Amino acid sequence: MPKKTEKTKKTSSLQVALTKAIEKWAKRQGTLFHCAFRDALTDMMHIANEKRLDFKDKLKTAKAVFKEESKESTDDPDSWVWMAKAVFKTKKST
Repeated sequence: MPKKTEKTKKTSSLQVALTKAIEKWAKRQGTLFHCAFRDALTDMMHIANEKRLDFKDKLKTAKAVFKEESKESTDDPDSWVWMAKAVFKTKKST
């Protein structure tokens, strides 16, 4: 497959669903989107705690994925290699 010259911006179905859910919550609560977004993040922290997930670690990984997705490049945007590296990277011991 030839490399693309422009990175195609894709919006995941999860991103679309989350946006709609936050908008719906904001409307129902009579609040602004940014307040509902904060509430969603707070609830994600509660969910992580209930599921015994390390929220700080998941946030760190999410930031790495976001950075890679946002980076302008000529790489194939469908490539999964960068995501695998971000998710499965090994921690350096100090």
